[in-house]
Amino acid sequence: MSAATRAVVVCKNCCRRDLWMDDTGENYGLVDQYLKMQFSIVKGLDVVCRRKFCHLTSVNAMRDDICLCKECKVAVATSSLQPNAHLKTLHCWPAFVWSLFLSREKRERYGMILWRLLPLSWRRWWLTSVQRLDGFGHVTLDHPLPYFVEATREHMTVINALSELRWMKLQDTIDSFVSFPHVCCPWGCCKFYNHVNNLPVNAVFALKIDVLRTDKTTICSNKDMHFLRGVRVDFLDYKEHPFGFEKFHCEPTIAFIAGHGPAVLCCRYHNKTCVKSYLHAPYNPTGNVVSTIMDQYAPAVLESRTVHSAQPHKYSNAFQMNEMAGHYEGIDSVTLCDRGNFEKRSILSDVRDSLTVASRPDIVAHVKDLGEQGILPVSFSANILCQAIGTYSTDDLKKL
Repeated sequence: MSAATRAVVVCKNCCRRDLWMDDTGENYGLVDQYLKMQFSIVKGLDVVCRRKFCHLTSVNAMRDDICLCKECKVAVATSSLQPNAHLKTLHCWPAFVWSLFLSREKRERYGMILWRLLPLSWRRWWLTSVQRLDGFGHVTLDHPLPYFVEATREHMTVINALSELRWMKLQDTIDSFVSFPHVCCPWGCCKFYNHVNNLPVNAVFALKIDVLRTDKTTICSNKDMHFLRGVRVDFLDYKEHPFGFEKFHCEPTIAFIAGHGPAVLCCRYHNKTCVKSYLHAPYNPTGNVVSTIMDQYAPAVLESRTVHSAQPHKYSNAFQMNEMAGHYEGIDSVTLCDRGNFEKRSILSDVRDSLTVASRPDIVAHVKDLGEQGILPVSFSANILCQAIGTYSTDDLKKL
């Protein structure tokens, strides 16, 4: 059945819409996972009970069809049979997400933060239902931008490729997902998809909204949220795209774990049992990829102490021989000088130097002084200042 002729089904409990295909033509959403229930609405006088048996005297009863998704079906059945049972994340996460939007208090208090907690792939399920709520009529699939990226397919691709150990498939997987870490840990680490643990979704949501409730839709108990004391408070605002390539990104990640449901990925050295307090350093605004060229625009620059260029034989490339002295006071291998080497440049060093010049008035004065003294051409000094202003605006510097 095509997507144009197939009726869209909505779960009555979590209000997720069943989508047949995504933009690539692949099956997407909750296809073949719905339970259709029929309820008869009758008057109390039409029900005749005798001991353990009941029958209806009226046959003109109205019927109402109720559709429930697979997760809500198990959650509703469990709640009916065991009212005091604590539901698993695998079954109650859709109801938990919809409960955030269903609360008028949360909508008025947090606004668009609720919609930003949903990855782009989740928004297809709730877009129509959320747009009917007050204050959310203008939200779209990509606006506002989400805090998380959903990477279930990428995570399973890496795990399956490493388990199968087929060279051709492993080569493509390494080039796509293992050449750069994609998972940003709540503690500030950056890891690959195959070196991760997982955290409960609603516990991480508590960094932005209040989800500490006592009912069964909390997914995890309050005592399991003690690890929040050690995570970074700015974790959800972190996104890194080195060199400007969208393919290489490191940001907060959500993935579906078999048998557990959705979870926030973290590094393998952290999990919800890490309850210690941490002292976190600020994020590097230029990213985690460090340039091999040292800062050359500072008044004091470190320079390696070179003895002479050496060449073992005539067919080898020339290289430098550096002097290093070690004693009880430490290791001495560099010289502190007042003039840098401005011949070596790279993309990473330009980004770092632009940030230094844009945020440090004393460095700006030093660069101008280098041009006035003739150490640097005046046009070169002016180009450095213009590049710094163009790379980092005043609003960007206020966020640092």
